[in-house]
Amino acid sequence: MALKKCKLRVAAGALAMLTLLTGCSAGKTGGPEEVFVVKEGSPAEYSLTTVRQGEITLTESVRVKYFAARQKSYGFGESGYYYDTFWVSVGDEVKKGDVLATLDCGELDGEIAALTQRQSVLSQELSRAQALLSLMDQRLEGREATAAELERRRTYQVAIRDCENDLTLIAQQLDALNRRREGRVIVSDMDGTVTSLLDVTPGQTSVNGKVVVTVTDLSSCAFSASVEHPQALDPEAIYTVSIGGEDYDLKLTTAQKIGVEEEPLNEKSKLTRVYFELLTPGVNLAAGDSGNFTVTVETRENALYIPLTALSEIDGESCVYVPDEAGLLSVRRVQVGLVTGRYAEILQGLKSGDSVILY
Repeated sequence: MALKKCKLRVAAGALAMLTLLTGCSAGKTGGPEEVFVVKEGSPAEYSLTTVRQGEITLTESVRVKYFAARQKSYGFGESGYYYDTFWVSVGDEVKKGDVLATLDCGELDGEIAALTQRQSVLSQELSRAQALLSLMDQRLEGREATAAELERRRTYQVAIRDCENDLTLIAQQLDALNRRREGRVIVSDMDGTVTSLLDVTPGQTSVNGKVVVTVTDLSSCAFSASVEHPQALDPEAIYTVSIGGEDYDLKLTTAQKIGVEEEPLNEKSKLTRVYFELLTPGVNLAAGDSGNFTVTVETRENALYIPLTALSEIDGESCVYVPDEAGLLSVRRVQVGLVTGRYAEILQGLKSGDSVILY
């Protein structure tokens, strides 16, 4: 609490006294070493820190997010049916047209088999009736048919009509049943690798549309990130992130190389979108998985620096508060260089060993 109190008193004094003392000092035309007396204070009202000299480093934490440009998730189109067979496991490579999983199709398959058998019988009956009608027409060619022959000919025509009608109806029924069966069978429509599979328990039933299996083209997998210092990324370096307890090696790449459309950022954003290729395919990764690694942006050796909490700003200029042996507090303008997460490099205005107020 004493530190916050000191900050308010000193800052208020600084703003009041800067205007008052400008006329009797170098004022705004002075250099960074210029000192303005602001108030007399007790050392008990503040704590001090010392200007240090050494190495400071600016780093950036890069948060990467996993995505797959070519990935397809599949679910069943029927609800309430028992899971039957999963024909693949995570990590399996599949081809377009491969069956991935099925629900219980026993009842449907029985109906389809019965209708298919009936369709075959009717097709044979139709062919026989058509053949008999054709044969009769050949025999009647050039002469008048008897009443019995005409009746027999009508019988063949009726048989043909009935068979055609029944076959049309069966075709419609089979089409409906096969569409229902398609809802109980998952077939891959792309080449890729199985990257996720639903974990089911005995007796569990399906839910329409619920994702059961995911197939991914691992060659299209990558990470994206938005960074403030893209120049700090080395295109030859290998960066490692840990996700779910596993380490993954990444290398800087471009949207064009991985075949994706570059995702735009807000026009006012100071960040830059970058992409990383995954050097070893990760079958356990899912879209949106993320991790972090740290890069060094800049290092200053033999630099003068102070904690950021000792740095203030007055009228747009950086400054620090300094005490003398009598407890007289002053504000001193400084020139700031590299700023890290904790420290600020001082280019002018202070020297190593100087004391400044910390708040």
